[in-house]
Amino acid sequence: MKNILTLILFAILFIYSCRIGHQSSTGKNVNLKTETLTLNYNALSCNCAQWSETKYNDNPDKREYFYIEPANNKLINADTLWQGNNLPLQIEITGQLVTQSGFPTGFISSKEKPEVGKVFRYSKIRVIKNGN
Repeated sequence: MKNILTLILFAILFIYSCRIGHQSSTGKNVNLKTETLTLNYNALSCNCAQWSETKYNDNPDKREYFYIEPANNKLINADTLWQGNNLPLQIEITGQLVTQSGFPTGFISSKEKPEVGKVFRYSKIRVIKNGN
């Protein structure tokens, strides 16, 4: 009986340590797959995720919106590119999906309650379009 309890305890600790190994420092689940996305800024009138993949431009019903965050402070912060009149705004970023349901690091909300969303952390950015 003692051996079974020891084995169960070991299994629980092993599973817990595996889960911790796949989380970021903020505790958000990390997808270790690196991918490249081409995104449009949507200028939505809400305090919500503003970026969507260009592959869904012709089908707005399939659009998924992303919060994005730079992996370090040496990268352009894509959220500062929007100047209020420079559409279309399109970027290509390479990085990883940090969480399916959360907010980017340092997210500051207005008085309205923002919606959680996908957070993509990029390590590489290229501005494709920044206005006409």
